[in-house]
Amino acid sequence: MQARVLATAVLLVGLVQGTAFARTGCPTSSLCRTSTTDSVASCFDGRGGFAHFDLQQGQYNASASNSSTQFNGVGFLGAWDRFKVTGVPTGTPLSFTAELQVNGTAFSDCGASRIYAAIENPATSQSSSVLTDSPLCSSACCSNRASLLQTLSLSVSAAAGDDFILDVVLNAAAGNTTANIAGQLRFAGLPEGAVVTSCQGFQQVAVTRALSRTWGAVKLLYR
Repeated sequence: MQARVLATAVLLVGLVQGTAFARTGCPTSSLCRTSTTDSVASCFDGRGGFAHFDLQQGQYNASASNSSTQFNGVGFLGAWDRFKVTGVPTGTPLSFTAELQVNGTAFSDCGASRIYAAIENPATSQSSSVLTDSPLCSSACCSNRASLLQTLSLSVSAAAGDDFILDVVLNAAAGNTTANIAGQLRFAGLPEGAVVTSCQGFQQVAVTRALSRTWGAVKLLYR
């Protein structure tokens, strides 16, 4: 059953472009075995598989819902984007973390399903991933499920102003059942004032800590 669910052959693929336009020179992403340079896009695999990303928001989703014992629904995306850090002096060596917060569910029902997520740095071949299978049933059908809630972390070393590429992968596969998984990209460990931007329009500003003042110092401000 598991082998059947993992089959990824797709006979019919539909790509739905989002409202954002493709940006010249940005990396190409994959959706349901099609390619796109759009920052927002969705796809259907024709068998109950669905995938969507919004690269401007750093949000990713994949799902599969299939009631057939012959065909598998597969929602797949491989979202590539080129990032850089600004807001600090150009050339400043930086070490920080790219994080992908993932959550999803793999159901058993009368079949089997699998969900997978990964964040990768193609330049260094580093990656962080997680794979969750639906639980086995003791009979033909059951209401078992496996839930996933995890943060994938990837260390990044880059000088301020230099480009680095990240690839986010989500996959939901289901045969005679359903599966879903979602991810949110963020960056941690950045210096104050740093801003992460991407070719596709993503932006995250590092939080600046508020300076604490004593009560005496506050009173001096109003004298």
